[in-house]
Amino acid sequence: MAEFILFDAPEALGEQLGRNFDTAEQPSHRYLVANRPDKAEVYAPEADWFLSHTRSNPATQAKILGSIYEARAIRYDRILDENRIREVGSRVALLGEAELTGPLGESLREVFSVVVGPQSDAVKITDSLGAFRITVGDTFAECDQIVLTGNNAMLEKQRGVFVHKSTDATALIESLNANIGTVAYQPGVEYTSEMCQFHDHMGETCAACTTVCPTAAVIKSDSANRLVFSDIDCIACGSCVSVCPTGALESAKMPAAVFEEILPLYEGLVPLVIGAAFLEEADVSLPAGVAPLVVEKTGFLGENNLIALLQESGSQAVVYAPKLSTGTEEAAALLNSIWEKLYNKPAVFIARNPQELEAALAEAAPVAGSRHSTRNAQRSKRRQFTDRLETAVGAGSFGAVASTEHLRYGRIHVDEAGCTLCLSCVTGCTSGALRAVEADGALVGEFSQCTQCGECAVVCPEKVITLENSGIELSASWFGDVTLAKDEPFCCVECGKPFATNKSVMKIVAMLEPLFVTDPIKARTLRCCADCKPKVMLSQYVAGTKSQGKEI
Repeated sequence: MAEFILFDAPEALGEQLGRNFDTAEQPSHRYLVANRPDKAEVYAPEADWFLSHTRSNPATQAKILGSIYEARAIRYDRILDENRIREVGSRVALLGEAELTGPLGESLREVFSVVVGPQSDAVKITDSLGAFRITVGDTFAECDQIVLTGNNAMLEKQRGVFVHKSTDATALIESLNANIGTVAYQPGVEYTSEMCQFHDHMGETCAACTTVCPTAAVIKSDSANRLVFSDIDCIACGSCVSVCPTGALESAKMPAAVFEEILPLYEGLVPLVIGAAFLEEADVSLPAGVAPLVVEKTGFLGENNLIALLQESGSQAVVYAPKLSTGTEEAAALLNSIWEKLYNKPAVFIARNPQELEAALAEAAPVAGSRHSTRNAQRSKRRQFTDRLETAVGAGSFGAVASTEHLRYGRIHVDEAGCTLCLSCVTGCTSGALRAVEADGALVGEFSQCTQCGECAVVCPEKVITLENSGIELSASWFGDVTLAKDEPFCCVECGKPFATNKSVMKIVAMLEPLFVTDPIKARTLRCCADCKPKVMLSQYVAGTKSQGKEI
């Protein structure tokens, strides 16, 4: 039974479409994907858009239509639309100066339940639309929406917060009423705190997501190095995802694993990544072989997504969006610099209007030798990117490209003479750029994984680590391990098992042994492994008890 149906199929396509396509105008059953809304589980508007604009021959049209439908089916199967609902009532908090809140409050009370208060630094506002909490000292009030008579850069970003500087409440009442009732929303991002370079770190080493978010969907906690998310404020633009260096943030609408699963469908084609909302305005002719890859929004695209798109297709790519996220802009610039070094061609064409799109499509083409398939979306974002880049570089040497503001690459330097190999830096590194090799007591760095966040330098007690934001080195050696510091293993004085490095143990001995001058047993435990330390202490206790004539 066919899963796809193409209504109004051009006669020339005929049998070019595969068995999984039906073209009957009176379908016999419900299909998975269709080019008409309400005719299947999934609507693919790009199918008709493609057919009305393409210059591809029928065979290529059939191939591209297959890619379009399969991509929609993969998204349907892999992405769970988690619908959430919140009830928004008529409670309104009006905060500001008395000369405005007085008359404005009278007008609002005709429609809403209103509380009035000052707008000052003493007023703390938490939570979100439908569940705001306003705290002043020891008292608090709950409300559904907030009206401010003065500006507040952060609060203004939140859904359900309005700045109104007039006593005329007509337009304000209309805006407030628009939010009342049942509000449906979906999470726009998925977050893995263990990979985050801000979560519980000693220094404020990242939090780039909070600086690019256009709403208040992700902010920094006031009390700790934690991120606070508000799904109801998220517009799923993807900006935070594109600047996240580790992949701690993923687009809920297009996770990296789903994106990579879709990309092989575009092998041998020129991919055009375009937001569904911009199809109608993109009234341009599509050269032969150009295939649309429709996403809800393009802002999630990072360097890992773009290099996967380029390598799985084996072609240059075009991204169409009137406005790109900061991370996508930087990722495209980085890939263009790399592709110029590797293939003497740009990688990604950015188009912001139909004129730029037409010019980009005329130039975009397959790139000989650029196709590689090294899919591994389960690894970190940086690892996804560098694994693919290493494959492209191979055994060659192509110079270096500079970092961007958010996509930082470089070297790690350790003053080996001062390093005690305590490995605090390894514990603080969430990107996998630093690790310990127990077999030979070495601290190893993998420069390609370093995001230059600086946490290792912050937590290093000896302050012997420095970072060099030198960019990406397009040579095989840059992707390998480098020994940054090394020491002889220290063996337990009881069992002889190596359990730490000589430097780290002797540093502890130097600090604590003077405190145990009168207790040689405790002093000995400083040189014992974790297994032997309690045994030594217990033997002391047993010996002392017996010497006092007591039974054990």
